[in-house]
Amino acid sequence: MKRSILASLTGLSSDRTVLDAAIAAARIDGGHVTALRARIDVVDAASVLAVGFPNPGVSIGDSVALIREEETARSKHAREAYDDAIRRHGIGADGPVTLAWLETVSLFPEFLTEARYHDLTVMGRDPELSAESIRTVLLASGRPLLLAPPRPQPLIGRTIAIAWKEGAEAARAVTAAELLLMKADRLFILVAPESTRARDDAARSAARLAKSFADKGRTVEIRQSQGGGARAIRNMAYECDADMLVMGAYGHGRVREMLLGGMTEAMVAESAIPVFLFH
Repeated sequence: MKRSILASLTGLSSDRTVLDAAIAAARIDGGHVTALRARIDVVDAASVLAVGFPNPGVSIGDSVALIREEETARSKHAREAYDDAIRRHGIGADGPVTLAWLETVSLFPEFLTEARYHDLTVMGRDPELSAESIRTVLLASGRPLLLAPPRPQPLIGRTIAIAWKEGAEAARAVTAAELLLMKADRLFILVAPESTRARDDAARSAARLAKSFADKGRTVEIRQSQGGGARAIRNMAYECDADMLVMGAYGHGRVREMLLGGMTEAMVAESAIPVFLFH
């Protein structure tokens, strides 16, 4: 049975990398990718703007025209990226990887609802858009999220790094990514303790995780940094030539991370490789 993968298309710059990441993930064990363009209902959106943010200088008709024009352009760009992906990757109707187009229209994007019915969701980081939709899918979909890298990456899942810190979120992420982890050629466990006192505990925890993989017949390498934080994890992942990073999301709580900074927020903002996240 093929895994179902949902790719979020915005009609912006990330669509190509999102589709490439989704197709690359589907190639690991065969999968069906649904490319979803969730459009805004222009009439409802303009009505909400008119009531919530009244501007005597702008009519509802003008607002509808502006929103419709932008949404039409984005849908056109999204469809072009979709058609281009089919050509570039040679996607057919009967291959191990299949691809389908889905477009919805609603005042509130239906992407979150769709994400709950797919095995994996793939999203991009569009600088023009808020990261709130990424946070919402992470916290409310109940499904893992793969953040596409800023540049196209044709292959993923050959060398996977796990950002490990003992806790429920990291453990759930490893479980959610198990299929990908067991198919990888090389696995790394990365630990970046935030203090010198935590180094021994981090090393012991990483060794226990490595043993759990060894019991399943997998060899895992452990890397430990001198310092903590997202930069240390990213640097170790790059040094390992990892093509995917697996990690738990919001281990310290969403509000605390947004206010004080944290691993999840840092990875949502920036990573040169795909990041597999699960809360």
